[in-house]
Formats: sequence, C-alpha cells, structure tokens
Amino acid sequence: MSDDRGRQARPRADAVLNRVRQLRSQSATAQYDLPAWEEVIADLNALQASDATRQAFEEVLATFPTAVVQWIRYVEVELSAQNTAAVKQIFGRCLLTCPNIELYTHYLRFVKRSNEGKGAAGLMEVRGAYVFSLDILGNDINSGPLWQEYIQFLQSAKPGSEVFAALFPNTLPGQEESARATAVRKAYQQAIVVPHHMHEALWKQYEAFENAGSRQLARKVLEEWRPRFTAARQTYRERKKKLELLNSAALPIPPGQGGFLQEQQVRLWREYLEYERGNPQKLDPVTLTSRVSLAYDQCLTGLWFFPEVWFEYAHWHANGGGAGAVACVQVLGRAAKALPSCLMLRFALADAEELQGHNEQAKAVYEALVEQLEADAAAVAAGDASVQPVLELGSEQGALAWVQYMRFLRRTGEAIAARQLFLRARRWGLAPHHSPPPWQIYAAAALMEWQFGRDSSVAAKIFEKGLEEPRLIKEPHYIMQYQKFLSEVGDTDNARALFERALSEPENTKSATLWHRYVLFEYELGNVGVAMQVERRATQALGDSTRNALQLALLKFGFSGAWPCTQQQRPHLQRVAGVEAAGTSLEDLVDLAPAAAPASSAPASDPMDAIQRFIKALPHAVALEGPPVMVEMVLEPLLATDLSPEAILRACMDHDSGRQQLGLIPLPGSNGRHDDGYGRDGRDFPPPYYERDRPYEEGPPPGKRPRGDGPDGEPYGPPFGPPDRPPYGGPPHGGPYPPPHHPYDDYGPPPPYEYGPPPGHRPPPHYDDHPPPHYGDGPPPYHPDHPPPHYDDHPPPHYGDLLPPPHYADHPPPYADHPPPHYGEPYGPPDYGPPEHYGPPPPGGWEPYRGRPPPGKHRGPRGPPE
Repeated sequence: MSDDRGRQARPRADAVLNRVRQLRSQSATAQYDLPAWEEVIADLNALQASDATRQAFEEVLATFPTAVVQWIRYVEVELSAQNTAAVKQIFGRCLLTCPNIELYTHYLRFVKRSNEGKGAAGLMEVRGAYVFSLDILGNDINSGPLWQEYIQFLQSAKPGSEVFAALFPNTLPGQEESARATAVRKAYQQAIVVPHHMHEALWKQYEAFENAGSRQLARKVLEEWRPRFTAARQTYRERKKKLELLNSAALPIPPGQGGFLQEQQVRLWREYLEYERGNPQKLDPVTLTSRVSLAYDQCLTGLWFFPEVWFEYAHWHANGGGAGAVACVQVLGRAAKALPSCLMLRFALADAEELQGHNEQAKAVYEALVEQLEADAAAVAAGDASVQPVLELGSEQGALAWVQYMRFLRRTGEAIAARQLFLRARRWGLAPHHSPPPWQIYAAAALMEWQFGRDSSVAAKIFEKGLEEPRLIKEPHYIMQYQKFLSEVGDTDNARALFERALSEPENTKSATLWHRYVLFEYELGNVGVAMQVERRATQALGDSTRNALQLALLKFGFSGAWPCTQQQRPHLQRVAGVEAAGTSLEDLVDLAPAAAPASSAPASDPMDAIQRFIKALPHAVALEGPPVMVEMVLEPLLATDLSPEAILRACMDHDSGRQQLGLIPLPGSNGRHDDGYGRDGRDFPPPYYERDRPYEEGPPPGKRPRGDGPDGEPYGPPFGPPDRPPYGGPPHGGPYPPPHHPYDDYGPPPPYEYGPPPGHRPPPHYDDHPPPHYGDGPPPYHPDHPPPHYDDHPPPHYGDLLPPPHYADHPPPYADHPPPHYGEPYGPPDYGPPEHYGPPPPGGWEPYRGRPPPGKHRGPRGPPE
C-alpha cells in the first residue's frame, strides 16, 4: 500500500520540481514572479518526503535563502521520514541566517525530543540549545515564551536528582537550592529587561519568586530592578508599533521587483533600524550591540538581496556602533556569499581585512574573485550552455575587479605581482564575448606605471599595446584616457595624432564624445584658429545644430565647474543643451554628449513608473469629501486627449489669443470619438449639465450606454433626443431642449434636472436603479429662473415634494419647544400648513421662526419668492 502511495506521489513531486526549475531558468527580471512561486510552493508544501521533493526544496531555498516558512516545512518533511541526520543538517544551515522565533521553537522541540532518555548528556545538550537560542533571539519581541520555557526548565530540577546534577554539575553539597535560585534569578533578570509581549507576566512571576524567600532581600532586589523593568515596558509600546506592520516571513526578492509592498517594507525596516540604533532604552554597549545586531539580522531575512543593508550593517560595526572591525569582517563575509556579484561588498571586505593588517586575507578575497571570473570566461568560451556563470557581471564590472586587485598589489608594494596580474587580466579581456571590450584594464595598468614609477615610456607602451586590439581604438573613452595621459606628460603632438588616428575610423566619425574632447584639447593647448577648424569639422560630422554648438561653447568657455553664465541662466542652458544630469562639472558634457538627443526623440519613460508616481501623488481616501467620482468619466476623456506638452502649449496659446475656449484636445485621428461612436464636433460627451435653449448633443448621459431603441429599452434616465423623435439616442440634428414647464412626456427632464445640483456636484443617482421621487411629474412649484440654492451640497429632505412628509399629516410632533425645521422659510419645503397644525406655539410665538434661513446656512443670492 505504501509503495502505491509512493508511486502516486512521485510524479507529482517530479512535476513540482520541473515547475521550480522552469521558474529558476527564467531571466533575472522574470525569475521572481511571486504569484507563480507562491502557487508552486503551496504544491510543494503538500508533498511527502522523496528525492524529488528534497531537490525541489533545495532549489526553492537556493532562490529564497531566508524563506523561513520553507525551512520549517523542509524540517517537517524530513521529520516525517524519520531522517534525523538531515534535520540536523537543515538546522545547521538556517538557524544563523533566519533568526525567527517559530523556526527556533521547532529547533528546541527537535533537540528535546532527540535527547529524551539520554540522561545527563542529553539534559546538557537541551540546556545548551536553550542558551544558544536565547543568545540569538533573547532580545526579540516574541521571545517571552522562550524565556518562560527556559526558566521552567531550570526550576524543574529537584536537588539531589539526576536532572539537577546534570544541570548544575559543580554545585557543592548543601548549596543546591542556592545554585538553582541563582540561575533562575539570572534568567528572570535577563528576561524582564527585554521589551517583549510577556514582560509584564514575567515581572509578576519574578516578584513572586523573590518574595518566596527573604522579604527584606526581595524588597531590595526588586527596587533595584524595577526601573529597568519600567524602561523596558515604556520601550515595548513604541517597539510594538514599529514591528506590527513588518513581515518577517516574506520571501526575499531583489530590489525593485516587489512593487509597492516591498517599498513599504523597506521603509518600515529602515525606521525600525534607526529606532534601535538610537538606543531608546539606554542599554549598555554589549546589550545594545546584541539588540541592534538582531534587528539587522531579522531585517536581512526579508531584504537579503539589498546590498546597502549589508553595507550599512558592516559600517555600523566598524564605526564604533557595534562590535568593531572583527564583526564588520564577519558581516561582509556573509554579504559576499549572499551577493557574490556585488563588487562593492567584495571590495569592502578586502578593505576591511587590509585595514586590520591582514593583507593575505585581503589578497585571498581578490584572488577568489578573479579566479571565478576566469572560470566563468572559460565556461562561456567552451560553449557549454548547461553551465551558468556564477558571477553575473558585465565586461566593465569584470575589468573593475582586475583594476582593484592591481591597485591593492601596488599599495602593498608588490609591483611585479601587479604586472603579472595585468598579463592575466589581458588574457581574460581578449575573450571575444566581452562587449564592450574591457579597456579599463589597459588604462589602469598604464596610469599605475606613470603614477607609481613616473615612467612615461612604459605607460605609453601599455596604451599602444591596447590600441593593437582592434576593438579598443573604437572605444572613445579609452582614446580620451590615452589623450589625457599624453597631455599631462606634455606630448601634445602625439595627442593630436591620436585624435586624428581615432577619428579616421568609420565607427568614430560620428562620435560626439571624441569631437568635443578634440575641440576642447585644441582650445586649451592649441590656438583659436586651429580650434575653430576642428570645430567646423565637428559640425560637418555631427550636423549643424544649436544644441551641438551650445555644448561646444559651454565646454570652451567654462573651467573646472565654473559656468559661463549666471546661476539663474544655468538651469535653462543645461536644459537647452540636453545636459540636465551633467552635475557641476562642465567636463561632464563630454561624457554626456552621446546621450544628448533632441527632446522630440527622447525615449518615453516606463509607463509603470509613471503610474506608480501618479498613484503615490493621489491624496489619501479620507482626504476626499463629497460624492464619489465616476472613474470612467475621468479616464475616458484623458485617454482620448492629447496631453503632450506641445498640445497643451498650443491650447493655452489659442485660449490666450481668444481663438478658442480652453478645452480638451482630441488625439489625432480619433475625431473625438470612442469605440461607442458618441460625440460630435470634437466633443466626447454631451454637455455636463442641462441648459435650456441649447441643442442636444449625441450620445447617452455621462458614463451610460444605450440599451434599446425606445423608452422601454433605456428606463433609467431621460431620452437622448426629443420625445417626438424616437429612437431615443439617435441624432437630434440640433433640436432645442423643451421649455421649462414642458411635461417631458413622463420621462422627466434631461440630465440633470432643471432644479438639480449646481455645477461641481453630481446629479442624484436617477440613472442607477430607479428614478427619484416624482420623476416625470414636472418641475416643482418654484419660479423657473430662481431655483433654490440647494443648501451647498444637497437639498434638504423632501425638497421638491408637493406634499408634506407623511409623519406631519397624521402624527404631528410636539413642537412646543422646537418648531418644525425651516418652517415658513423661503428655502424650506413648500406648504406644510399654518403653524397651528403643529401643536402649541413655543414661548414667544411662531413669528421668530418665519423667514429665517436653516441653522448653519446663509441666505443665498437667489431664492424662490416667499
């Protein structure tokens, strides 16, 4: 029977494993498809132990190294298979990288179960597991149950028993109670200063423990520890607020691939780390280091792929906030394993070792890096598609690794080793798959020879050796590095010859970078006549444009960050020249020249970035008051409108000149129409509010669609054309609206009512489910030219009814003290009858209540006749 179940489970496990491998084989941007991963992980968690299941867990955890839930489930699968050795191995891999209380609870449960019946040795191992867990997680906000278990474990040992002898092996005869009390007291005192969920309960238990002995000694000890407990209690409240929204079990994914939720978690973690570093509880340095380290370790379970968090953690240790340089090296070592392709962390680790005088360890960091680069290059050259490079680095980043290694060797006095390393790097750079070619290796080696040994001939030979590589002479930045060196040593003739040699290559004739540098070179080291000749050649090659001419002028007339204009003019010139990102140095114009493009040809930004910026700019929901907005009415005209800067500028100019009213500009070719075909004369919708004597517009009311050819086909609103011209919704050919007192043929007035809400407010919801009261009865008995002012946002109850409210007719309220609302006022509901119908008059009679506006309102500029 078990064999049948295994045969049935294995294909499912194999299928899950294949899906995991398919997800891992996707590109870096698609590899972290969270919905797909969550579906696969849910299927994986339902599997039983098998080789395919184990392999699937391994590949999932290779993608998400700190997925706590998956580590726990992996342990449970191996426990169900009675594979104790595998469980120990799994805990050894995840406990230090995943400081999670649930994971450690499973660990302690496993240790206690594994050591049952082992006597003294087993008890010592259990105690060691408790001490290890509390060293890691003792400062966690969820550590209360862990402290309580440990205290109960210590208290369970009875003096004279085998358990007691195992837990307190060096206790002298007659001092068993004292030894146990000392250990329990120490555990209580460590627990009550931690702001966790159970610190109040543990404090009460500690008070009971101390009061069980000498009352005088208990009072003294409790008075000593009460301020520390109070400080922990005050810190707990703030700490709980900062931690309650953090998700410590989230899957770790690279920056930028988790959307808004990831951004929110990053912000919350940064706030919490800053809070803990601020030491709100005024802890001693050792305890503070332990608590902040735990905060960083827990933060990294979710932000495992964020290099700046690793760097910040190491920097905190190295700069007096943590445990010093040794802890800094340990953190950076973990970071280099977690993010092997992040050169910043690798270089920081090497610098930390070098700073402590450990040059051999620093050299080992660089050597491991370049050896991996060579291995990856060999795998790519062999054409083995099954072998994936370990380091996901481009040619420029790989060259940077060699350059930093050569600099290190030069700093430590190993000039010969640096030259030998250059030869290795050169062989690595000759691989044809490197694009662009790693020219930085040649430039760095040559400049080091000049800077350290002041030997210009050797440096020039290295530069010339690089030009023998056909790809490097087509690399403008390499040419500029060589030219800069020649200018520094005073060899202007060879520098000029280098420019001519490089610009003779067909690939470089359109290089704005080289032409700009050449013009600047002649302007600085030549004469004006020669510089103008080169500038004319550059104009012929690049095209005669104002932008190119302006860039050349700014280069020629500025120097070392000083711009040839006022501070007020500078932003404008930067924008016109297309160098908004140029910073403060005019020399940056040379590097930015290839990227400078006319505004009309600038690539569009990522629409998802624009949408995210738009969503972030929206006000919070509670900031919006009034009726809800019909989203379709907002989006449809926006989608059909040309909102480009040119179109907006043209509309504003037309409006200012009086040629036309400022309005929406339909997109070219759209004719102002949607797929529904509604709209006329460039308009997308009929007039938003009914106005007499204006022609009908085609189309249904805003946000509505036609549902038939006659009145029965569209029962929720007025017809779209005159009543005598069915079908309703057809073109009315400019017919006027009915007069104000027209009965509207029982269909009610066009939207909105003649006496509907004022502009800026939504009409009543008479298009949704049912018409409003008295819909189709005609206008209320007010003068057509003086509708009531609608009391700001909405009319009062029963506004427009021809009869008083029902409860006034049969059950008049006792208005002795409170007359009817708005009775007798020109702004209230019509004709409720004389005051005598509403009970005895109030003190002072009814007259004070006649003609006054409702409470909190003001008489508007217009109103119906009294």
